[in-house]
Amino acid sequence: MAIDWLKTQYGAPLRTVEVVAMAEEEGSRFPYVFWGSKNIFGLANPDDVRNICDAKGNSFVDAMKACGFTLPNAPLTPRQDIKAFVELHIEQGCVLESNGQSIGVVNAIVGQRRYTVTLNGESNHAGTTPMGYRRDTVYAFSRICHQSVEKAKRMGDPLVLTFGKVEPRPNTVNVVPGKTTFTIDCRHTDAARAARFHPTVRKRHAGDLR
Repeated sequence: MAIDWLKTQYGAPLRTVEVVAMAEEEGSRFPYVFWGSKNIFGLANPDDVRNICDAKGNSFVDAMKACGFTLPNAPLTPRQDIKAFVELHIEQGCVLESNGQSIGVVNAIVGQRRYTVTLNGESNHAGTTPMGYRRDTVYAFSRICHQSVEKAKRMGDPLVLTFGKVEPRPNTVNVVPGKTTFTIDCRHTDAARAARFHPTVRKRHAGDLR
């Protein structure tokens, strides 16, 4: 629609215009990010996705086949014919709106790391297990979450840290959770500063569950 409008208003473009939709970018269905854009630059290694599956056990390869694609045997040749790339996007946060601005220009692309962490404790009856005997994985998760977020706040913007998915087990009202799996999404525009934060995340996950 936007391209048709531009053509109607200004005539045919002087260069070829392509409209693309990237697959498996940052909100990926599979444990791999930027598959689409990495392929444009020849940075996607097929071996990295050949054996991965989504949360329901569907393989990356089968998902590609269902969409009419075949996994290549080697990284694709980088595109050399692209003059410019433009992505128009609504603001997904609140910074521009809060500052009364109508438009912003991107000056950096954040590096992103994701973790999936599983804590193993011990499930017990909620009414008969004294607090001192519990190996409660939700309690352990809450400590990890709080300490990591406080650390991120001390480091300051533009570091952002999100615990977006938490799955306690058995996830019932009268049982101490003996297993909790959660995700961490960590982003920063400075790779060196991000690298200093990641070891602290890993260290906080190695403590006692009590």
